[in-house]
Amino acid sequence: MRFFFTEEDELARIRATDIRSALVAARHEVIHGGPGDVAPVGTDVWMHGLRGDRRHPIEPAQLDALLATRAAVVLFQLCDASSMWFDRVPDALMQRTRLFLRNHWPSDRSGIPQYEVRVKGHLGSRWSAWFDGLSLTTSADGTTVIRGHVVDQSALHGLLQKVRDIGLPLISVTQVDPDQRATNPR
Repeated sequence: MRFFFTEEDELARIRATDIRSALVAARHEVIHGGPGDVAPVGTDVWMHGLRGDRRHPIEPAQLDALLATRAAVVLFQLCDASSMWFDRVPDALMQRTRLFLRNHWPSDRSGIPQYEVRVKGHLGSRWSAWFDGLSLTTSADGTTVIRGHVVDQSALHGLLQKVRDIGLPLISVTQVDPDQRATNPR
């Protein structure tokens, strides 16, 4: 399938990165548009990230484009708010939208587990973007440690699929205390 993404703010871009990564790992075609862009012809699903601030309505040009597209429309939001701001979505778009996704990503990440994934071989810093900004550290023993917060088991499996996709042998996966190095690989 062909997915097209647009977002209204930084929080929506964060959520979109997670969703796009999962879709790419599942071998879907993913196009990332900029503000005001319109879904290209042949798009199956237009994923539009809503701003977390309810005071800002959807821009009129963006609304017109979402209503006119032949693609299925999915709206998503990432924020610390207690509920999605459905009242800022016009009725015509509510009726046109196939799915609403809302995800809570707390400002305080202390409750989100951190993992270290050790692979055989060295990955340069340019690979950090492929691994959604997780830190990469190469060791003298010829390994690389990919470390960072992984929100849930689904995200961990997505990370492991990326390791598989680049063809490096997996050595260990360890959940670690954020303040300490891994000591007990599994």
